[in-house]
Amino acid sequence: MMKSGHLFIRKRSVKIVAVFLSLLLLTGCWDRLELTEVGIITALAIDKNPETGEYILSAQYLRPAALSAVAPSPVEPFIVITSKGTTVSELIRKADQNVGRNGFYAHNKVVIVSEEVAKDGLLNLFETFQRDKRVRSYVWVAVAKGTMARTFLEKKVKSIASVPANFLNSLFISAKFDAVTHNLLNFYKKSLKEGIDPVLGVLSFDKAEELEEESIKLTGGAVFQQDSFVGFLNETEAMAYNWVRTESTNKSQGTFKVPMDDGSIISLRLISKKAKIIPTIKGEEPITFTIELNQETQLVEQVANRKFTSNQEVVEYVNKVKETTEKQVEEDIMRLVEKTQTELKSDILGFGGETIHKKNPKVWHKIKENWQENYPNTKVEVKVNVTIKNAGLIKGGELAPGEQ
Repeated sequence: MMKSGHLFIRKRSVKIVAVFLSLLLLTGCWDRLELTEVGIITALAIDKNPETGEYILSAQYLRPAALSAVAPSPVEPFIVITSKGTTVSELIRKADQNVGRNGFYAHNKVVIVSEEVAKDGLLNLFETFQRDKRVRSYVWVAVAKGTMARTFLEKKVKSIASVPANFLNSLFISAKFDAVTHNLLNFYKKSLKEGIDPVLGVLSFDKAEELEEESIKLTGGAVFQQDSFVGFLNETEAMAYNWVRTESTNKSQGTFKVPMDDGSIISLRLISKKAKIIPTIKGEEPITFTIELNQETQLVEQVANRKFTSNQEVVEYVNKVKETTEKQVEEDIMRLVEKTQTELKSDILGFGGETIHKKNPKVWHKIKENWQENYPNTKVEVKVNVTIKNAGLIKGGELAPGEQ
């Protein structure tokens, strides 16, 4: 009898536990919001009112009904809601009130700020993003050049994407090395780290003579001193920055032109690159740096009708292309370094906090307080080695068929 009684008690206990676990599994997410209760935000833009000093937040919301493939709506698939305030938390709250829904930021692609906002510093402005985790750290961040940031959320361009945020996101994903592309997390890291300053992407409008309307461009870079904007990089300077700093394989894609002494223009495709900054630290002597860059390229175009009568001429010409390219790349990098030292006074290549600190932390600890003042007087040397993979394919001034 005792055994059967114990067996009954065990079975009953198992049933109670099973029922309890079932109740837990059936409760669902306590903080879940229905789709009809949220406003899906795909992009944010922050401007500043020069008269009042207030921030202007523009949020691009999706209209899900307009994106339906079953019963598409004739209205735009997005709407831009604007709110004004002195803090980001206030702006977000007002935006939710204006649209009548709680903002959902998980699908946000990009945050764009105006030059005026960037000059005041971005860390305090973005603090709300970091604290309440509304905006994910992987979103792209860009500075609007020569216009208000919100115009990029409203501008209609000829694109497959029906929502401007998706088009902007594609610009960042497919960007080549003439444009800097960094996300929010990267900006946080470089802004808060000693001895290196961040660079963000730049969005601008471009209207060529042959085009009927303006197009949106992502080129160059926006340079910061800690978290405050101090100036722009052009396309060539952005290339030099990416050649030295960026490790992304996407930045190894694209072509660049090399003008030759004979008037011809060579186009090279960058296949891969490896760069390093080497500090020379000798006692009390001033610290010097050497930037070493190895580029592997492919000859893709020669804008000239040059004929070669022998293989020796081909070899000599390829060597000349190599020498000319190395010289041009060295000059481009040196011009970037000089601009950061004299005009921008911003160590975006990380000579201090990353290079010196890694080699000799004790030395960096001694000089870091005055690094920003000493950096403009630092001596830098650049050494570039270029390899041209398909050098033997030149034939009559053009590439052989199939090698374009």
